[in-house]
Amino acid sequence: MMSKNVIVAFDFDGVIIDTAYESYLISARTYNEMTKKNTISKKHAKQYSKGRAFSLNAQTNYTLIKMINENPKLDFSILSQDDFDKNAIKNKEVGKEFEEKFFQTRKKMAQTNEWFKIQSPFEGVVSLLNKMSKDYSTYIVTTKARETVLALLNYHKINFPEEKILTKPHVETKDILIKEIAEKEKVLISQIILIDDALKQLVNAKQIGAKTILAMWGEKREVFEIEAKNEGIPVAYSPKECEKIISQMDA
Repeated sequence: MMSKNVIVAFDFDGVIIDTAYESYLISARTYNEMTKKNTISKKHAKQYSKGRAFSLNAQTNYTLIKMINENPKLDFSILSQDDFDKNAIKNKEVGKEFEEKFFQTRKKMAQTNEWFKIQSPFEGVVSLLNKMSKDYSTYIVTTKARETVLALLNYHKINFPEEKILTKPHVETKDILIKEIAEKEKVLISQIILIDDALKQLVNAKQIGAKTILAMWGEKREVFEIEAKNEGIPVAYSPKECEKIISQMDA
């Protein structure tokens, strides 16, 4: 029997699908086009993956790429969200131009097989999604464009009801999506559990009353782990562990 005590909301990038390399490649190509530099490398891609959860949209991806290109040895394990945000504020105007070009680049690449092949579901997460959809009212909440989400779900044969995919492109936080779920389900915000790999999303969700879980089955981020524990946000190191935490929250 489906529980009505809690509603489960999954982020998309970094939680369901590993999109880190796709985001890096498009960001790097866009940055190269704007700066006339050619800095695409596996080393930079690895650094991008470590720092990606600090960037909440395409606009701030400019800052992330810029930081890596200026300091390829940057230690993201000790970088705080505040440190990143201060850099992003300085780059806001050029970031807007970058964002426009970023989506133009993605639109072209999304028509190729290469684009689909560099993005895959995390191990065990599809099973978790299916299990949660049986036991709870379950949503996908993302700041990614809806057509992109649907294309990836279709390509990887992940069956998920379209009416429960809530998207809000070009915004930083998911507050509005969480409130939308509360209205649709006629529940309190405190009954909604947000699973996300970006600490800033979780802190904002917690501030409006939602339950939260930090997904750490992608790139491990020590600074997020420490800050999450300070904020009282549970950390799930695998989809299986996430299922256990959700069950505890439903108790």
